[in-house]
Amino acid sequence: MVAHLEDFNQAFLAKQGWKLVTHPDSLLAQTLKALYYPHTDFLQIGAGTWCSNIWRGILWGSELLSKGIRWSVSDGSKVRINEDKWLPRGAPFHLRIPATVPPNTLVKTLMKDNGEWDSESIEERFHEDDIPWILGIQGSRDKMTDLTEFLIYMKQKSSKEEMETFMGLSWLVWNQRNQRIFQNKKISYNNWTPWAIDLISNTLQRTSTKITTTKPSQNIRWIPPKPGTYMLNCDAAVSKNNQHFALAAVIRDHEGLLISAEAEHHTGLVSVLLAEISAIKLGLQLVRSQQTKPFITASDSSSAQCTKFG
Repeated sequence: MVAHLEDFNQAFLAKQGWKLVTHPDSLLAQTLKALYYPHTDFLQIGAGTWCSNIWRGILWGSELLSKGIRWSVSDGSKVRINEDKWLPRGAPFHLRIPATVPPNTLVKTLMKDNGEWDSESIEERFHEDDIPWILGIQGSRDKMTDLTEFLIYMKQKSSKEEMETFMGLSWLVWNQRNQRIFQNKKISYNNWTPWAIDLISNTLQRTSTKITTTKPSQNIRWIPPKPGTYMLNCDAAVSKNNQHFALAAVIRDHEGLLISAEAEHHTGLVSVLLAEISAIKLGLQLVRSQQTKPFITASDSSSAQCTKFG
């Protein structure tokens, strides 16, 4: 019981430290920074020779915070290659072997002007075990970094019913995540997903659609869209060792005539879901370049939804 209470206290203090990191403009953060770390970062400071018991407690919590925190690479302008934790491989998130670069070299030096990784430079400077993890990071290529921007985009592209469903399912996913992490409750997602959709439908007083978890029949054929609408089909394939993946997108009209197609091959570690999402992103870029609107997007991923855009 004492050990659990100690863990709880440290977790609580770590949360206070996280607020200093995520809300640096708050009055509390600015006051503590002026007192204890005016010329450095919260995660890089020590206790010092004089400090209050409250500050010592927050620093004790930051020890727990530092074990599981890492940088999420966007444009790489703030992340140092050898000194910072940024590899999405699992704690401690550092490179297996330091790269052959000068001290404090930034991750952005490994990227081209368009945000793509400079694979030749990476292969010359990094250990072979680190290379797939680096190339698998998607970076900031046309990525939304602001939650408000994403929600505005979703509202513009979705109907009221679709937006309500999205918000409801997002909350249920977050709740399920918390139960899994903090209460160690584990359930089958094959059963949970239909239940969540049915709950949202009933809450919003809709007629739910029956959801089946069986695999689709192998004789499913391509179904054309209605006249005047284009069909965008997207797919992805991940190699057996997950170190390579390919993306493909095809646009056809209602008669099945090929309008445009594109395929890409990438090196790097990615999940199957991320590969499928990247394929849809490739397809949307193809639609934008070909100006084939209105269109319907279709993917064989169970996590992808067919959505019509005007």
